[in-house]
Amino acid sequence: MISAETAREELQSVVKDLEGLQGRLVEMRRALPPPPPTLEDDYGDPDASTEMTRVIECVLQDCVGPAIRDLLAAVEYRPGVEAEP
Repeated sequence: MISAETAREELQSVVKDLEGLQGRLVEMRRALPPPPPTLEDDYGDPDASTEMTRVIECVLQDCVGPAIRDLLAAVEYRPGVEAEP
């Protein structure tokens, strides 16, 4: 078993790792070529760059960002101490 303080330190390390991953994904998204112009009625499969961009954006917004936020909240949690707005 580990103490709450040790767990807090370990979570901080995990958050730093996730922030690094977030930065790598943002850079990768920026480096991908922009999607080609398409017609509004084009229902074909997107090219690989467009699909990777879409997936990276979803992962950043739906997974990585919330994970960082939630883990930071756990790191900062102190029982009986009211959180700042």
